Amino acid sequence: MNKILWLSLLLIVSAASSAGQFRQILPIVTPEQMGDEERFNLLRYSLLPIFDRNNITEAVHQIAVAWGTGELGDWLSNNFLNRQRLLSTLTLDVPRDARIRILGIRGQRVTSQQVKPSDKGILRTTVAIALVQTQIEFTDPSQGFQRLTADVELALQFEERFE
Repeated sequence: MNKILWLSLLLIVSAASSAGQFRQILPIVTPEQMGDEERFNLLRYSLLPIFDRNNITEAVHQIAVAWGTGELGDWLSNNFLNRQRLLSTLTLDVPRDARIRILGIRGQRVTSQQVKPSDKGILRTTVAIALVQTQIEFTDPSQGFQRLTADVELALQFEERFE
């Protein structure tokens, strides 16, 4: 009986010790342990100004102006899903006298920021989401003046360069 107890205890201890090999201690590097270049970059990045949320409001209003002038394609990323379909729909299906109004920005938040060194200083890329209440107004030949309201979620990407 003792041999079975010792054998099972030995198996438990050996299994626990082999499981410990998968873990590693990764210490947090302190400024004293950094090299001069790493410490300099940390200081440069920490001194960057905070992202101004007014950039989001301005971008939303500029997108609305671009929608009304047919220049929305300049604002859309090349990676935008169905980019060409959206632009052709705006050109072919939306009435020419249609105007978009921004009724309000219900919410905005920064979802991610990346800071990278570039050849001209520091590049900060910020991705923000804005929930915008919009209204499209146009005159329909058969139904008269029409208003269509919608809540639109815009994903905005900002790139800022600092020297």
